[in-house]
Amino acid sequence: MKIKYLFSIFLFVVCLHVLPADDIEILSPSADEHKISFYAGINPIALISFLPNGLGTVGTLYGGMSGQEYGISLYGGINYIKANSIEVRFSTGLENPDIWDMQIQLGYIWYPLNKFLNWNGGLSIGLFFRNFFWSSIETDYFAYSFMPDIMFGWRFVINSLAIDIRGGWNLAFITRSNIDNSSAAAGWSAQLGHIYLALGVAWIFGSK
Repeated sequence: MKIKYLFSIFLFVVCLHVLPADDIEILSPSADEHKISFYAGINPIALISFLPNGLGTVGTLYGGMSGQEYGISLYGGINYIKANSIEVRFSTGLENPDIWDMQIQLGYIWYPLNKFLNWNGGLSIGLFFRNFFWSSIETDYFAYSFMPDIMFGWRFVINSLAIDIRGGWNLAFITRSNIDNSSAAAGWSAQLGHIYLALGVAWIFGSK
């Protein structure tokens, strides 16, 4: 029996020795798995909110076409392990003629077609945590809300340019304001009215 075991080990070692190097490499992670790149972009539709006399509010369809972002809306992120991104977003501007809106968001995005079919971009699925800060222009009232969002979309990549077409859905909220007789509130907000669309144009850089 010992002779059989020794012979089996001998054959295994011989096979490893004669196996082509290319066959061994396919067992290890590809170089693409370790590439890291960065991107920075802007939401151009959010700029419409700067139009005067309430035209900006209507132009963004009350935020439904601007990703619920208003004014200057910038975003950036890091792509890692081929099909994953961490993204940060910041926006500030007029939600309507009476309210100034500022937001900070943090999210994770996954590109399944990039992962499994080696697409450059394609379908995107993600989860974002959105922080709203509202302030009244004519009074000293302000409000804060925290909302988790699910995100879905498609990324088109042309050389170093990425065009992100996305949709999102607010799932829940926690809110607090300094309005008289108000108190903190929380609840689910996953109604159809909380679905939105967004457009982003970004530059990809720093790939290594």
